[in-house]
Amino acid sequence: MNERSALTLLALLDLKPNEPWRSATSPLMGITPMMDLMAQHYGKTYKPNTRETIRRQTVDQFLDAALIVANPDNPSRPINSLKTVCQIEESALELLRTYATNEWEKSLRTYLASVETLKKRYAQETDKLPNVLVKNDLSDSISMSVDKQTALLRTLVLT
Repeated sequence: MNERSALTLLALLDLKPNEPWRSATSPLMGITPMMDLMAQHYGKTYKPNTRETIRRQTVDQFLDAALIVANPDNPSRPINSLKTVCQIEESALELLRTYATNEWEKSLRTYLASVETLKKRYAQETDKLPNVLVKNDLSDSISMSVDKQTALLRTLVLT
């Protein structure tokens, strides 16, 4: 519900000014390429230090809403990796392609009815990632997904 979110959505759809919604696509896109598209096609330049703001205050909410998928090319890639890419979720793409058409209202109702199912499905996929149990000298233990960050945390906790 703000300019940054609108521009992020347009970037994720690779939708340029004056292109119809039906021409929206779903490329894999990192945050820096999103920012580049915003600057090149919409005249909105974000400073490099706002990259995290876009990730935390827009992309993370899009993920929570199941509007986008993180790292569909490599689901085990950590979300905070510089190589992280996002992609519009398939049914959201189909919905957005109907915007400003006679199909929009019906498509929107159908999509909204499916959102909770999508959220559950993506949560289950995340739950399938392997976990490692990490313990420290205080007999505390936590379970974390296996990724590069976990390896670092495990080293810190165990030393």
